[in-house]
Formats: sequence, C-alpha cells, structure tokens
Amino acid sequence: MTRSLAIVVPAKDPASAKSRLAPFLPLRARQALAMTLFRETLRFFRDNFADVPLVVVTDSTPLAEETARSGATVLRDEASGLTAAVQQATVWCVAQGFQSQLVIPSDIGALRREEIARLIERPRHRPSMVLCPSADEGGTNALLTTPPDAVPIWYGIGSFARYEREAIARGVAVEVLRLPELSLDLDTPEDVRRFLDRGPAGPVLEELRRWATATSS
Repeated sequence: MTRSLAIVVPAKDPASAKSRLAPFLPLRARQALAMTLFRETLRFFRDNFADVPLVVVTDSTPLAEETARSGATVLRDEASGLTAAVQQATVWCVAQGFQSQLVIPSDIGALRREEIARLIERPRHRPSMVLCPSADEGGTNALLTTPPDAVPIWYGIGSFARYEREAIARGVAVEVLRLPELSLDLDTPEDVRRFLDRGPAGPVLEELRRWATATSS
C-alpha cells in the first residue's frame, strides 16, 4: 500500500534531555521544559494536522504512553541518540509504504501552522529533500525527504551542510526553506534567552519564565 506522508517526531527521555542547558537551568527545570515542549508538539499536530499520520520515536515510557493516548503511533527507540532514532523511524516509514517523511524534533519553541503547512504542501518529487535550518544554520530543524530514505540520516553539529552535500552527491533535488519560528529550537542558553524575549504566550513561555524567575531570586 502506498501512503503519502508521515510526520516523525523524535523525543528524548526528559530525564536526560536538554543537557546543553545545564549551565542555565537546573535538572528539574530541564525535565519540565522537555515535557512541556513534547506535550505542546503533540497538541499542535493533533489540533492542526490530524489527517497526517504522526509517529513518535522515543526511549521514554511516559512519552510513549502520552503518545499512545493521543492516538499517534509509538516507536520505542531501540538505540541511543537522535540519528539512530530517526534511522529507525525511516526504516519503519519505508516498510509502511509512505512516500515521504517529515522529521521535526520535539524541542521547537513555537510551532506555527502556516510554516508547517508550507512544508507539507511543497511539491514532493522523487527523489527530493526540503531542509529547514536552525537559527544558526548549523543544525536541521525539519527534514522532508521523498522517499523517506532519499539520503542517509545523520544528526549532529553541521548536519544542515552535510545534508546539502549528501543530496548533491546523490542527485537528490534539494530545497532550503528558512522558517523563522521553526528555526528556533531550545537547545542552548542563548536559544532560551531569545525565546524569553520574543516567544509567544503559552505553556512553554510560562515554564521558562517560572524557572527564570526562580533562579534569579
């Protein structure tokens, strides 16, 4: 059976997530932030793109349980690290007959329907890839591939440039789409400061302000 598109959300166990924020937020705050970001990601896709299959790959039992309650598909992460998790999801999407895969992590500060719609509505020729970089253009905050395994999956420092190189080397048509809100993940203290300055009202901003106030008092 051929199916159109799956949205894949890799989500790390909150107990070990957001380690790069350790100089800025205590452990409890990092765990609470990771959980809030994940719940907001689930809510966003349920409320705005319920007709697109959502697949969460996670090493966390609580996140897997929340995903199942939401009606999305759960893949239990069989290895460690973002690359391995997305590789696992990609194999699953190919086996399920999906023509395309859109990978968006669960740590985007504020997902916007208009931005994700622009991604989903792009023409998806075979083989092709749409890349959305992080704010510093080092990381990859969204990866839309047709077919799902059009390029080897790899995440880490410099992934954005690496995906571009891989696409060119393999003859995969590549488009770079810069989306302001999607570019802002909450990985570093600078990301958090930027989000505190300009982030939209909602649970993520409330969580950050609560801990920012507690740590400054």
